[in-house]
Amino acid sequence: MYTNVLSIGHRCTSQIAINGLKNLGETTPFSWVNCFSSKNILTILQSDFDNFLINQLPKKNVDFFQRSKNLHKTEQISFGHYNMSDANTIKSFERKIKRFKSYLNDEKGNILFVYINEDYLYNEDYRIYDDENYENLKKINDYLSEKYPKLHFTIFNIIFKERENYKNIENIFYKIDKFKLVDKNPGLRVKIEKIFRDDCKIILKKYINDKIGSF
Repeated sequence: MYTNVLSIGHRCTSQIAINGLKNLGETTPFSWVNCFSSKNILTILQSDFDNFLINQLPKKNVDFFQRSKNLHKTEQISFGHYNMSDANTIKSFERKIKRFKSYLNDEKGNILFVYINEDYLYNEDYRIYDDENYENLKKINDYLSEKYPKLHFTIFNIIFKERENYKNIENIFYKIDKFKLVDKNPGLRVKIEKIFRDDCKIILKKYINDKIGSF
């Protein structure tokens, strides 16, 4: 039985899927935050969230429907859903960080980390760097295992081309044949985004049901 189902990014979709699990999941520092790449997530974990709240991409430079080709390479992250000038928001993040760290140090816990990179569907550049992104996800797995040797965890990863599982990473292959990729037709993005996010809820719920039975 999973004690916690937690998002580790890379942005909204993971938390949206978790929100379909009734009372199993909760928000983390990565919820509704765009980290752009698994490399950034690895850096955040390795630094123990140092500079996490100040290393933000200015909102004026972020357009989620016309993203620049190199945006996934930035070391900054986007808090586009949050007002980071609000003191209460900062305090909320501080509580999330503290709570997230406590889960990592909970020897009795069994965490399902949810990682979904939906930008593969919308941005050709993400597909070019998909192998690199997966290598960094493997590094996240290894870092967690080495840093927290008593932590029981699985990384639930929805992918768009078939790969073998790696250690604690469970890869869930999602066929995109039914989608016309939207590189040249951004207007399709909102429609495809909703379909994909709804599917992620179903896939995550089925995965957990298959592992632990009905909940």
